[in-house]
Amino acid sequence: MGEAIRRTKEVERERSPSSGGERMQNGWSANKTVVFLLSVWVFSITAFSQTGLPLFIENVGQFDPRALFQVWGGGQTLWITSDAIWITWVEPRKPSEPREKGGLFPFREEEKPRKVVNIKISFPGANPNARLEPFGRLDTVVSYFIGNDPAKWRVAVPVWSGVRYRGALSRGRT
Repeated sequence: MGEAIRRTKEVERERSPSSGGERMQNGWSANKTVVFLLSVWVFSITAFSQTGLPLFIENVGQFDPRALFQVWGGGQTLWITSDAIWITWVEPRKPSEPREKGGLFPFREEEKPRKVVNIKISFPGANPNARLEPFGRLDTVVSYFIGNDPAKWRVAVPVWSGVRYRGALSRGRT
């Protein structure tokens, strides 16, 4: 991806839609080749999808409002916002060793901090009036039961096979 992505500015502090907190990230911009490379990356993380297609989960209030869609799998999460694409990579867990004493959960161990990397791909000079358009609504739905308050639960969240930025790379054209 080194040829498709070029560094446009120095490292800056930004808030990732995945964490809501401040993260160091590199300011990268993308040319049209990145769309193809991201497609390859998205298809490579879909081993968890029964359909074999990427699952674009629509945000209906279960995520940070800046994230409009989420694609996840294998320790990576793709966040699609109105002005950028974020890739969040979480260091894999190390395999657990059995406890000597056994017990109910012989392989369970305390959660240790893991490294997280957020990469932001933005489109400098893109049309600020571009819009995100999901396509290929799937029969699959996802539900989020957050806490004990049913008002925070999100049931039957729509899942799509893809999302496109309409009019992002050229003024007035798609």
